[in-house]
Amino acid sequence: MGTANKGQWYKLLINKMDQAIINKYYFEAVFIEYMILDDRLKSLAELAGVDLEKPDGSPKMMGQLIDDLKEAKKTLADPCWKILDISIPIASKEFLKSIKNDNYTFDKIYVCTHVPRMIVNTEKSKKSGKILSKYGAINDSFLVQIQAWANLRNHWMHAAGDDALTLEEYEADITPLAIDGASFAREICDITKRIKKHLKK
Repeated sequence: MGTANKGQWYKLLINKMDQAIINKYYFEAVFIEYMILDDRLKSLAELAGVDLEKPDGSPKMMGQLIDDLKEAKKTLADPCWKILDISIPIASKEFLKSIKNDNYTFDKIYVCTHVPRMIVNTEKSKKSGKILSKYGAINDSFLVQIQAWANLRNHWMHAAGDDALTLEEYEADITPLAIDGASFAREICDITKRIKKHLKK
């Protein structure tokens, strides 16, 4: 897919992601977000000289690419890669307002605590008005936050088969996952674009 078509493709995906969240189709939103994150991480890995395949020729999964990228960054002197060390505030107040339908309120962003492995601990920043999602800590690097999101997404996906949650509980868990994923998807597209532009100079 050419660069121009790729740009149009991502514009389409992000629009579909936004519409899915607006309509509370969080399952669809997370699927699109994972597609974007996986592809952009592969692009970043290629730029960093990271091998996209395992020794046996099979493709590396998202977690492996992130681990390799974190290691590769240590050897990259170009300051443009420092952007991956920045912590990313999650969804802005304006974005949340755009999906605030019916009785949608900030407290619904808080992940349900009935599944301990999926506790995210979100809070609203009094200073900036942004929702901050703590995947361990908000000041973790972007790659660490992405890795934690991917881990939560994997736990959530595999929980579908064990019949441990009611439908209501399951949908409540996916709400913050979808909203955070939308923020990450936007950010990783912007980061990849900035790094590519800088490296072309």
